[in-house]
Amino acid sequence: MEHQTMTTLANFSFNLVAHELAHQWFGDNVTCASWQDIWINEGFASYGEYMAREALLSRKEADEWMSRAHELARMAPVGSVYIPEDDAKDELRIFSSALSYKKGAALLHMIRYELDDDSLFYNILSAFQDRFADSVATGRDFLDVLNELSGSDFEWFFEQWYYGYGYPRFLVTWQQSQDSIIVEINQSGSSEKTDFFKTSMDLDLHYEIGGDTLIRIFVDEPAMRIGISISRPVIKLVTDPGNWILDETEVIDKTIRKEYFKVRPNPFGEELNIFFRTGTGDREIILSDLNGKILKKCHSTSGNFTIKTHDLVQGLYLLKVSEGKESYTARVVRH
Repeated sequence: MEHQTMTTLANFSFNLVAHELAHQWFGDNVTCASWQDIWINEGFASYGEYMAREALLSRKEADEWMSRAHELARMAPVGSVYIPEDDAKDELRIFSSALSYKKGAALLHMIRYELDDDSLFYNILSAFQDRFADSVATGRDFLDVLNELSGSDFEWFFEQWYYGYGYPRFLVTWQQSQDSIIVEINQSGSSEKTDFFKTSMDLDLHYEIGGDTLIRIFVDEPAMRIGISISRPVIKLVTDPGNWILDETEVIDKTIRKEYFKVRPNPFGEELNIFFRTGTGDREIILSDLNGKILKKCHSTSGNFTIKTHDLVQGLYLLKVSEGKESYTARVVRH
C-alpha cells in the first residue's frame, strides 16, 4: 500500500518499490478525483517503474519493461484507460493491469514521445503536482496542464488514447524505386469503437553498405503513401525502432532483391518454384489472393521450394516469404 510516508510492501522487488514510491506523488499528493480517472494513480505510478529503470538501471532494462507493458496492454484490445461510468463500481475493471496500469503507462510514454522534449515532459509532471497538491484531479485536468505548458492541443490524443478504445494496427509496405523509397501505411483499430489513431512514427532506413537514417513522420490518415528521397540502396525498413507506440505492425518489403529469391516460371502453371539465392534458411511461405485470403501456407528450410498450384484458377496472386523479421513479397500470375 502507498500510504503517504509509510509505504507497506510485501517484498522488495525493484518494480514494486518504484511503483509504490511513485504513489507518494501520483495517488497521494495528487489523488484521482473518481474511480473513472484511476489513471492519475495507477498509470502514472506504473510509468514510475519505467522511469526508475531508465534512471537507475539501464536503457535495456527500461526498454524491456515497456515491451512487456505493451504486451500486456494488447491483451485488452477493446478497452479504454478512462473507465466508463457503468464500470466505475467494478473493482476488477478499476484495477485492470492491462488498462489502468500498463496501457496507462504506455499513454504517458506516447505523450513524452509526441512532446519530443524530456525537459518539457518533466516540467509538465512537476507543474501538475504543484497545481493539484493535496487535492484531487481528473485526466482532463492533466490535459489542461499539458496543453498550457506545451503550447499544443492534445485533445485529439486524449480522444483516441484516453477516452478511446484499443490501439492501432499498421500494415506498412515499402519498396525502393531508383532514388526514392515509397512507403504505404494502412491502419485499422483493434476495437471498432476507435478505428483510427493519429500518431507520430519513426521510420529507420537501414542501408546495404551499413548505417541508417531515422525519419519521423506524422500519420494523420488511415491510408497514406509517402515518398522519401534516398539514393543509397536500402535493405530494411524498421517502424518505431524505439518502441514508443502501443500498436501492432507488420512491415512488408515489396522490393524483390536479386540476391534473395527468384520465382520460376512466372506466369506459372501446375506448380510454382521458388529459388533462394541465400541458400538454406527457416522460412514461412504464404500464397494469397489480392484480398489477402491465404490459399497456401507452408514452411521450408531448403534452398528451393515448390508449391503445387493445380487447384488455383487463372489470375494474379501475392507470394510472401518471411525469414525471421524480414518479409519479401512478389506478385505472381497463374496462366
